[in-house]
Amino acid sequence: MPIEGIFRVSFVPYHSLKELDNAISKQGEDDILIEYKNGKQISFEKKRNIFMDSRSVEKIQDSIFSANLVPSIDLMLLVSILANNVKPFENEIIISRSENKDSFNFEIIKGKATEDDVISGNTLLLKEKASIYYDYKKKAIPKNEIIKGITWKISQ
Repeated sequence: MPIEGIFRVSFVPYHSLKELDNAISKQGEDDILIEYKNGKQISFEKKRNIFMDSRSVEKIQDSIFSANLVPSIDLMLLVSILANNVKPFENEIIISRSENKDSFNFEIIKGKATEDDVISGNTLLLKEKASIYYDYKKKAIPKNEIIKGITWKISQ
């Protein structure tokens, strides 16, 4: 399922949505909203653009861009954990703002990985697997970590 919904572009991550809303209301943060439907941008609302380079913001309107989903600082690791527990390019996740407007709800609709998929590395992209292999070959991974991993794998 292509990306859908309204997204706010912010300069820095915040501890909560309330903190972000306060920063916007006090003009301590940019006020940029982008709406997507079926993966296509349908609206772009730029009320205030102070901190981000305006050329970069305008590029968002003209081209495909990469963005990191950081709902709040407290959930920064949750997004990575979620990504490692779904099948790449085969998943649908609904992320919605809760009723109290200060937290998020995550619901995996499609593509949830099994425990075996995660352990086997089937949730990793080939680039990520190559990166891990490269680190292993360069001896960038401490020996103790490798020994712990092998011990854990044997004990299964």
